Amino acid sequence: MREKSSERRVSAISLSPLAEMQGYVRTIAGDSGSIKERINRAARELKLGFSRTRDLYYGDARCAVRADELAAGRAIAKRRADRAAQRRDAVDDQTLAALVDALGEVAVALQARGYGEAADQIGIAQAATRRALAPADQRGA
Repeated sequence: MREKSSERRVSAISLSPLAEMQGYVRTIAGDSGSIKERINRAARELKLGFSRTRDLYYGDARCAVRADELAAGRAIAKRRADRAAQRRDAVDDQTLAALVDALGEVAVALQARGYGEAADQIGIAQAATRRALAPADQRGA
C-alpha cells in the first residue's frame, strides 16, 4: 500500500563534510585568477599544503576532512561573508546619502518653481532620512 504524501517522512538534507569543505575552500579561493592561484590563495588562508587544498577544492572522494580543517574553513568563510556584507552595507549607505542629497536638490528646484508646500514636504522627508542614517550616537533624541 502506498503512503499518503502527508505520511511521508521529511528528512533534512545535510552535506557530507567533504562537500561542505569543498564549498568553503571554493569560497575562500575566490573567483579571480587561475585555478592554481585560487588554490594557492585558499591554501595560504587555511594553512594547508597545495596538494591537500587541491584535493579539497576538487572534492576528491579519497580525501578525509578533519574536524579542525572544517572548523577553520567555516570560520574563514564566515569572516569573508561578514566583510562582504559590511562592504555592501557601506555602499548602500553611500547610495542612500546620495539620494538624500538629490532630494534636497529637487526641493530647491520645486521651491524655485513656486511649489513651496511640496518642497517643504521633501525637506521634511530629507531631514528624517538623514536622522535615520546618522550613527546612533549622533541622532537627536
